[in-house]
Amino acid sequence: MSTPLEVMEALDADAARLDELEKHIGTATTLLDEAEERWLEVTDKVAEALKDEMREEGRKGDPAQHWVETQARRENREAYTNYRRAERAVKRIKEQLRAKQAAMSGRQSELAALRDELRAGVYQPGSRHSGPRAA
Repeated sequence: MSTPLEVMEALDADAARLDELEKHIGTATTLLDEAEERWLEVTDKVAEALKDEMREEGRKGDPAQHWVETQARRENREAYTNYRRAERAVKRIKEQLRAKQAAMSGRQSELAALRDELRAGVYQPGSRHSGPRAA
């Protein structure tokens, strides 16, 4: 079992890493917003072009979304790739945040258990206090 000092040091390290991740999630979210905006601009242009083609061919309605996205990826792979990378980065950081928060919660529980153990005066083999505590 860890000592209270070791657990507190680990908690401090976790808190510092959590702060870093929170800064990174802000940056990653901003990049995702920008990449998403660029991707939407690309898909909007492609959708309009496909709609114009359909009108010229005498067809009514809007092009199917999967067709718009397929054409947009073909025409601007970079915007699509940047958007997907930004999505994955945000997802990855969120997963790291959840894992770090869970680790911190576990360490806090361990620290509480150590505290309770010390308060209870648990029997230690070889100690002078081998009997129950006096009331």
